[in-house]
Formats: sequence, structure tokens, C-alpha cells
Amino acid sequence: MPKPDQDPGLLHARSTPGLALSFVAGVAAGLSLMGLLSAAGAWSRFLDLLNHVTPLFALGGIAAVAIGWLTPGLPGARALAVLGLAGALGAGARAAPEWLQSLDAAPRPGPSVTVLTQNVWEANQDPHATAAALAGSGADIILLQELNNPRARLVARDLERAYPFHADCTLANRWCSLAIVSRLPISAWSFHQGGWKAPDWDRLAMVRAQIDAPGLPLFDVVSSKLAHPWTGDLQRTQIPRLVAVLKTLDQDHAVLGGDFNLTPWSFALRRFDRQAGLVRRTHGLATWPNRLPTRTAPLIPAPLLPIDQVYAGRGWRTVSVRRGPRTGSDHFGVLVTLSPVE
Repeated sequence: MPKPDQDPGLLHARSTPGLALSFVAGVAAGLSLMGLLSAAGAWSRFLDLLNHVTPLFALGGIAAVAIGWLTPGLPGARALAVLGLAGALGAGARAAPEWLQSLDAAPRPGPSVTVLTQNVWEANQDPHATAAALAGSGADIILLQELNNPRARLVARDLERAYPFHADCTLANRWCSLAIVSRLPISAWSFHQGGWKAPDWDRLAMVRAQIDAPGLPLFDVVSSKLAHPWTGDLQRTQIPRLVAVLKTLDQDHAVLGGDFNLTPWSFALRRFDRQAGLVRRTHGLATWPNRLPTRTAPLIPAPLLPIDQVYAGRGWRTVSVRRGPRTGSDHFGVLVTLSPVE
């Protein structure tokens, strides 16, 4: 009960900033703690899910340090600052290398190839406009994923004139939803659509095309899409099969792209980096979401998660990596230009 000479409204006005600060401090502390817990993702698939938003934990840790340092009168301020520092350093150590990763030295003039990977999205809002945007991207080869239904397959059909060479497993298997279209000649292609019933329980989908073009080494490109990381053991059964496929190729010149549903801060993708025999060329370039994954969802101002990746063998030098055009998909694509190492 306030004293008779105190104004209750004034007390409320004074307490509101304190409550707001306490709330923000609590959120920052929670993010810092999750950043610490996510380090156990090396052993726990469940905790590794936290790593997909690692930059958020780093920001939370920085906020916790700032609040603890600037408001020493706040209860638990010192503990908050220590927790925030630990969380920020842990999360930052995982996130920073991706952003600081530099490209190779500028290549000498010579031949190059531009590869675009694009999840088309089975609920694509405008397949004809999507195809036009992809055709205008300047890509020599386009790796397409999620051609799950006739609407999405319109994208591949519309690209046929500009990209006359195709490796399209949707024409050979109704369960396969991948394709590669190319301006450069495809000399051979194959696909793998893993079984969804025992005993062939790998569930990996991939399509491979061998490119035979003047001025470039003979090389394979592979398009694939991995399941979401929270789908039990599904993704963990796909990855070893994909690694096994890559081992059969000329790994100096192979190129792999697709929707991995994994960010580079996750232990799962870092394990794949070590196993693949190729070098990941995408470093922290956010590609999802372009829009929320509903048929009537509006566009998102900027993507948040870098889940679409491109890998290439050590026989390629990176010329450029950039985000693809905005399309009717819920993903942005990734354009990577490579030149042969002399």
C-alpha cells in the first residue's frame, strides 16, 4: 500500500522500466544458457537442433553482458554478465568462422562454370516466374529440388528451352523430386531413390549428371535434398549413403548442391564436411525463408537460415558465392561460380 503522499501512477511509471529490463535480462540469460547447452550437440541430436540458431545465442550473450555490466544494481547482474560472456564466446566460436571465411584468391582469366542450387518448393507460388528468374540468373547448371507435384514440375519444363540438357529423375520415378538442367552438355546421368520400406531403408534421393564441356574438366554434379534434422533417424540414414555416392566420383572435380536442411553451425553438417571429400563453398549465406511455408504466406524481408549448400572438389577455385534471385519458392537459391585450378 503506497504512503498517502505518494502517487500510485508515479510508482507504476517507475516500476515499468524495471520490469521490462528484468524481462530482457531473463531472455538474454535464457539464450546464453541455450548457447552453452548447444555445445553438447556434438553428442546429442536433440541439442544439436539448437545450433541452427547459434547467432541468436551469440546476440543473447552479448545482451546479457551489456545488461550485467551497465546495470550493476540489477539483482544477479554479475552472474548474468558471466553467463552472457560464456554463452557469447561459445556461440561466437561456432558462428564467426563461417562469416570470416574468405574466398580464394581472385582467379586468373580463364574458363569458369556457374552452378545454381534451388529448392523449387512443392507449393511454389508462381512456377512460371520462378523459371524466368532462374533462367535469367546467369547459371550454367541448375540443381533443382522438391519437384514434388505437377505445379512444381512446371519450373523444370519452362527451363527446357534455355537449358537443353537434362538429368530429371522425376520422369523415371514418381517418388523422385530432383532434376539437373544444364546449358553445358550432359554426357551421362543417373539417380538414386532409396526405398521407404525394409530392407532398402536409406531414403536418400539424389540425381547425378556428368558434364562434358569444352575448356572444363569432365566433372559430375549432384543434386540432393536431406530430410529435416528432427525427423528421427531419417537424415542420419541419408547422409552415409550420400557420402558413399560421392566416394565413387572424381572428388577433385565433383560438385554437390542442394537443400541440406542443416546450417553450418550444426555438428551434423560439420561431420558431413569432414566425410564428404569435398569443400563447402557456402559460408553463412542465409537462404530460408523467402516466405513462410504456406500457400498464401507473404514474403519475408530477409532470410535467416543458411540451409542450402554447395560443395566442390579441390580441383575448383571459388570465384564468387551469392544468393539467388527471389522466386515463388520459400527458399532462395545459391549461385556459386567456380574455375578450374591450374
